[in-house]
Amino acid sequence: MSLKDKVVIVTEADLAFGRELSRQLVAAGALVVAVGQDEQALLAAGEGLDGEHYFAQVVNLGEQAATAEFYQWFKQRWPRADIVFNNPWFHPKVNFLDESPVAWDALIARNLNSVAYLLKAVLPDMVAANAGKIFNLGSWARLNPTAESAVYTSARGAIACLTKAIAQDLASRAEQIEIHEWIPGHIKMSAEEAVGLEPSLVAGWGVKLAAGPGFTTKNCVIAGHQEWQPRQSLKAKLAGKLLFWR
Repeated sequence: MSLKDKVVIVTEADLAFGRELSRQLVAAGALVVAVGQDEQALLAAGEGLDGEHYFAQVVNLGEQAATAEFYQWFKQRWPRADIVFNNPWFHPKVNFLDESPVAWDALIARNLNSVAYLLKAVLPDMVAANAGKIFNLGSWARLNPTAESAVYTSARGAIACLTKAIAQDLASRAEQIEIHEWIPGHIKMSAEEAVGLEPSLVAGWGVKLAAGPGFTTKNCVIAGHQEWQPRQSLKAKLAGKLLFWR
């Protein structure tokens, strides 16, 4: 699929990965709506890009009212989003016992509620057109949490479940919509990080996924840049079929 003039929403576009993904999507011909909370970073990401293909919007997607207002602005310009990249990647390291309830709520809003609120806004128009692709950024950390990551890994586990649940809800209404959990691996989110994948590399994968012909299922887990097929025993496969699990 050509990305020329496809309307793509990229969240956390004020961070390293979202910024690079936005730029590469514009280079591929897409119209990118870059959403984040740091206006200067969003504007810096758009430097040198065609102003008719890059649109920066400062939005706190963790607030439902702000998300609804953003989508009203969006609808004044385009009938629907063709592709959505939900990239919540805020990972402060804090011991669960030291984290205040207020901080917990704020982090859950940014890392989980932001995904749900944006999809609540964009999906009705996608369903009406029976078309669209959604990529929710996930992490294998949900399977093997480390210390000082309770809120981050909790949100990642919830995003995995949310993605599968929405896919089930869409099955009888809009079978052509794709919704995936995309787990690229650990990405360097700042120049100071010594370990991790370069944002430019992962962004290139994202462009290929957005333009690709699709996968064997509409709601598969994508690891890196290809569909992930977990190894399962025969017993597990039978249980999955009987219980309608993927």
